[in-house]
Amino acid sequence: MAATGHTPIYLYYSSTAAATPSAGNLGYGELALNITDKNLFFKDNTNTVNTVPIRQASGSSSGWLSSTDWTTFNNKQPAGTYVTSVSGTAPVVSSGGTTPAISMAAATSSANGYLTSTDWTTFNGKQAALVSGTNIKTVSGTTLLGSGDLGTIGTGYGGTGLTSFTANGVVYASSTSALATGSGLQFNGSNLGINVAPSAWRSDYKAVTVNDTSVYSSTAANDRGIANNCYANSAGDYIYVNNGYASRVILAYNGQFYYQRAASGTAGGTVSFTNAFIVDDSNNVQVPAGNLVIGTSGKGIDFSATPGTGTSELLADYEEGTFTATLAGSTSGATGAVTSTAYYTKVGRQVVISATFNAVTMTGATGNLIMTGLPYTSNSSNPNNIGSSLLAGFPTAVAPIGVLGSSSTQIAFYNSSGGSPVSAVSGAGLYAFMTLTYIV
Repeated sequence: MAATGHTPIYLYYSSTAAATPSAGNLGYGELALNITDKNLFFKDNTNTVNTVPIRQASGSSSGWLSSTDWTTFNNKQPAGTYVTSVSGTAPVVSSGGTTPAISMAAATSSANGYLTSTDWTTFNGKQAALVSGTNIKTVSGTTLLGSGDLGTIGTGYGGTGLTSFTANGVVYASSTSALATGSGLQFNGSNLGINVAPSAWRSDYKAVTVNDTSVYSSTAANDRGIANNCYANSAGDYIYVNNGYASRVILAYNGQFYYQRAASGTAGGTVSFTNAFIVDDSNNVQVPAGNLVIGTSGKGIDFSATPGTGTSELLADYEEGTFTATLAGSTSGATGAVTSTAYYTKVGRQVVISATFNAVTMTGATGNLIMTGLPYTSNSSNPNNIGSSLLAGFPTAVAPIGVLGSSSTQIAFYNSSGGSPVSAVSGAGLYAFMTLTYIV
């Protein structure tokens, strides 16, 4: 709006954006205005239309400079102080100069660099940081993380609770919550020793040894049984473990049973066994060396498997020996005792005696002829035990016999014809032979 009293001046103008007057549209000194673009136009003396922007300059439009932009531009780095060369410090690499090419290689196990997406995926897939009690367990309350020795692991956590072991020693439960080891129980991988180290048995033998006695078995040798103070070495020979006697019981594969013994030997020496007792595969019992001794009185061999009508089938006694037989008269004996070493054999209750008197003298003997000193007293219920006899030098003897009464150890001589007793003779050059069997 023009001020009062003044006439307004209007310029040639256009409201069309980007419209520009031509040189023919303008005279010298004439102005034109584009009210949309905010540009002022005039023609110079070269007949060229010039544009004068009448808006604030920006990054996309020319125009007048604001004080704010002036301050900004004024604070910028002066010319001549710009960066003229760029270098790089590993792992960064620069080609140098004012327009450098800056680069960085991928990192490897031996060189620094940038992290590739492949390595990122690999690293990201690794285990998270270990945290005791979160993703790593503890043992006996002690974490497995860190340096140093964990120490002894107790039985409650699957350990032994032991800090050392005995060579070949077997670990065993010494209580409901503890394990132990020692020399009392040793296993060498093949054989077990209790209170002793196992002997060096041949590889096909397996044995459990207590002190110096082993229960053993061999599949290759068909040998199994109990061995005392000996073992089978790699050559199959039995060897003394300690000084002293050795023995073994063999349970043969065919069912036979052997008891063998050996004389006293030296530790490490070879054992030579003798069969002392055998039960063969027909159940026959053999005693190849020594005797079968019945150690309890009244015991013996029982034949009751084939019973008869008798009162006993037990053979409980066998004995043989000597006794002193005396030839005398029933009224008075000889002035010097007439004796002889006689023999007897006792089988069960039966006794057989045999006596001989050669050219003896019976001076002063009177009465009937008798022989005394039998080793056993005859049975009380068997009054007449008769035996054969031969007498020489006795005039009254005619086919004499010897008679042993019940509960007696004295034989009286009688003539078999007529039954009269034979009289004693006081004289020399007398002979008497007597055999008799009786029951006790």
